[in-house]
Amino acid sequence: MKRQKIRRLIDGKCIVLTEFNNGYYVSVYGDIYSFWDMGINSKIDMNNIPRKLKLNYNKYTGYYMVVLGRKHNKVGYNVHTIICRVYYGKKPKGKECSHLDGNKLNNKKKNLIYENHYNNTKRMIKHGTDTIGIKNKRAKVNKNQLYKIRLLLKQGKSGRYIANIYNFNEQIISKIKLKQSYKYD
Repeated sequence: MKRQKIRRLIDGKCIVLTEFNNGYYVSVYGDIYSFWDMGINSKIDMNNIPRKLKLNYNKYTGYYMVVLGRKHNKVGYNVHTIICRVYYGKKPKGKECSHLDGNKLNNKKKNLIYENHYNNTKRMIKHGTDTIGIKNKRAKVNKNQLYKIRLLLKQGKSGRYIANIYNFNEQIISKIKLKQSYKYD
């Protein structure tokens, strides 16, 4: 599907906008614009200067989001997925949108690509932006506990003994011992 492209003078710069959805356009800089007027009977007015939409920070995912739609049909989208879809097409099966520099807030076209989950995870580990092990917000074990658990395992203490000390499930200790969990920490 060929997307409509237009040029507009915005903040003193000529920016090429590519159509994303009815009345919404995106720039290669990761910004989203709307040609919808703000009135009660809102309609698309392509003669107006487009309004740059406010990006909302999602504190749970670390990504910028934007809400598109009218009245009762509003939907939230991750900005990076919109940019990828507009400039690189529909997401191929088994791929995900990846930030090349590891910065989840950098939604410029040149910073985004589609790649498989394995390569995306390798890139996140390289940049230090992964959420594996103790970096995960839902991790049950902190860095200090992990160090002490590994020390007790080296000393030959049983998983049940260690689990009772830290009030953990034995399965967590077993996964640490077998390097199935917290293996990068």
